[in-house]
Amino acid sequence: MLNRNAFSTTKFSHKGLRDENEDRCAVFCDAGGRAVLAVVADGMGGHAGGVLAAEAVVDTVGAIWGGRDAGEDAEAFLQRLVRECHAAVNEAGKPQGIVPRATVAMLFIQVRDGGAQCVSIHAGDCRIIQYGAKGVAAQSIDHSLAQIHVLRGKITQEEAATHPDQSKVLANVGGEETPKAEITHWDSAKGHRFVVCSDGFWEIFREDDVLRLFSVAADEAATGAEHPAREQAIAEMFAEKLSGREKQDNTTAVMVEVNAGKNAAPGADARQETTAWRRGLTRLAAVIAAVFLFFVLLTCGAIGAEAETPSGEMGRELPPTGESLPRGPLQALDMETRIEAEDDEDLAGKISALLNAQGNLGDDDELSVARAGAIGDSRVIRLQQTHGDVLVPAGQLVAVENNGVITHIAGKAAAGIRVDTAPALSFAAAVAALDKVMDETLAFAEAGQLIIFSADDGYHLAWRGHIEVDGETQELVIDAHNAELLARYPVMLR
Repeated sequence: MLNRNAFSTTKFSHKGLRDENEDRCAVFCDAGGRAVLAVVADGMGGHAGGVLAAEAVVDTVGAIWGGRDAGEDAEAFLQRLVRECHAAVNEAGKPQGIVPRATVAMLFIQVRDGGAQCVSIHAGDCRIIQYGAKGVAAQSIDHSLAQIHVLRGKITQEEAATHPDQSKVLANVGGEETPKAEITHWDSAKGHRFVVCSDGFWEIFREDDVLRLFSVAADEAATGAEHPAREQAIAEMFAEKLSGREKQDNTTAVMVEVNAGKNAAPGADARQETTAWRRGLTRLAAVIAAVFLFFVLLTCGAIGAEAETPSGEMGRELPPTGESLPRGPLQALDMETRIEAEDDEDLAGKISALLNAQGNLGDDDELSVARAGAIGDSRVIRLQQTHGDVLVPAGQLVAVENNGVITHIAGKAAAGIRVDTAPALSFAAAVAALDKVMDETLAFAEAGQLIIFSADDGYHLAWRGHIEVDGETQELVIDAHNAELLARYPVMLR
């Protein structure tokens, strides 16, 4: 526990129910007690050298902190720390011929006249959480597949703690790729208490638990069960939570309380917070868009699609098994915007109008909100394209909304669609016609859906549906005008 005039900090780290603790944490404070840096590193257990990686992070930060220039810009300083940690982690693994990795979170706070500057950086699922008087005021966004499920509306934020994809992180230090670290500026007026922690902590400690811990004075001596010090309070609460559990990850946290400037009016960081969230969500939106597009391509048969060449006039030379037709003229979009909307319908209409004006959507195309996920005051919204009344599966975009304003749009739109949306063949007729030119026996598994399918030669009005192919359920995409087989793939991939 560290208690300076400006800050109170408390550290806690436990191996949980693992054989080894691969988490490390540290707190660094300047000589004048006006600046503090809290660091948590979580060695990735799925890779060799988790402990090595976490220790390299803490040691590197300590060495750089000792020689830092007090006048260095906070954001630039944190970015430099992550770069140096990344290099140090890679270097630490060389003697053993391994590539260790770690997720990290760092919070830098500097007390200045009129308030406190609070800036963080993180990569992975280590979190920074800000607490106000009534609970969580804001938190960082995990760089994990589970977080994307939350934003897609598939699971809740609470369910992410136990979801199998929680361990699948999208950013870290160590390895070949440059760290995709995210900077956040925090409005100190919203809360003067912070927790920097590994996923093992936020998975088990809830909001009310942390508020109870903050109610214990950090500098209070352990005088008995009624008034334990904060370190002891965390240890006791954690022991209670471990009781009866069969597994628990390494659990680490640094609790930071700003004692100076608690009631100060918002300063520069308050004004910068929206910009920082915008930058952070922009980066995450690109990841989400990529994941969405992966599922979109699966839907359209571009990934893992099993294509086959029917004989006769209705057939064309399709790619080998395991592939599908190349994509059509999809427009890749990645733009910053500032669109204010009254509701989701207005939002979709304004984005549709913007893309139409840019030539990325046709006059008969429009977008609608398919799903949205909330993180604090921000939302990540998935938009689905239709052409007339027909679904365009490949046309999906992600919009980032911050405080009611759309700040970023990413994804793909299908432009220049010129097809007759009145099918010449019903789903049943298309399947029957295809059945005549295929060696396998086709039978209905469920009703088909009319879609616009993009291929290398343009767009097709097509039926998409589950078909029994020699007793195995597959999804086929069949041209609605001439029964041409456009794509096929096992249902298990969806």
